[in-house]
Amino acid sequence: MLKRAAFLGLLVAMYSASLFTTNGCAGLNPTEVETVLVGFVKDDASGAPVAGAQASIQGVSALSNAQGTFRIGGLSPEEGRLVVEHRSYLPYEASVRLSQGESVIDVKLRPR
Repeated sequence: MLKRAAFLGLLVAMYSASLFTTNGCAGLNPTEVETVLVGFVKDDASGAPVAGAQASIQGVSALSNAQGTFRIGGLSPEEGRLVVEHRSYLPYEASVRLSQGESVIDVKLRPR
């Protein structure tokens, strides 16, 4: 009886774990692909990466890291308005068409 209970417990644990193996999210359909925007923010004059720039699209925001890279997930695969702002640079705005999967954009900020 104890072996049967342990076996059933193992099955429940395996089933529960399988819910979280698809993109780390419970209940996500394996055929669904997350829409993500990845951007590289650089100084227009020097080409140096710009850290701490805030990128926003479809009401979701992210900050660029030390390499000037930002990643915004959970987006809809449609056209959106990207705004990138940093206190030392002029704001950047662009219309971006997002598709399922990963869309990539290079952003060059001009100093104030």
